[in-house]
Amino acid sequence: MLQIPKRSPWRACIPPLDKAEHILSLLVEGCSISTIERVTGIHRTTILKVLVLVGKKCADIFGKPMVNVPVTDAQCDGIWGYVQKKESHKYPWEADDNSVGDAYCFVAIGRKTKLILNFALGRRDGKTTDVFIEGLRQATTPHSRSQLMASSPT
Repeated sequence: MLQIPKRSPWRACIPPLDKAEHILSLLVEGCSISTIERVTGIHRTTILKVLVLVGKKCADIFGKPMVNVPVTDAQCDGIWGYVQKKESHKYPWEADDNSVGDAYCFVAIGRKTKLILNFALGRRDGKTTDVFIEGLRQATTPHSRSQLMASSPT
């Protein structure tokens, strides 16, 4: 449940709980901020403040690492994206700049539970892979036998 501290500056800006839940349900459904503003009549700043408050609460809950989760099947995949520009469009002087270009999010999901066991953000290299696999090792039960499935790169 969304709880706002009594002495919080947020208290004056957050709508009643039923309206905050309606805002969140519209966000989860993929509605834009302007659409939610138009449908609910709530100002976009208030909608964004609800989103920030819920995001902070989620970070408190989900920010802690998972450990010793019993898993029999884990499915791994990589999601490609880019920061600022694609790798092939980098200028020669940007070639060594790792803050620009291709970016990958590697995700491990429990196949039966759909629980996200681990994820890693970075380049498609050995360093990111090592971080990802180590996080997955820590998330799963140490002595359980599990099957790991990964999609092949294209």
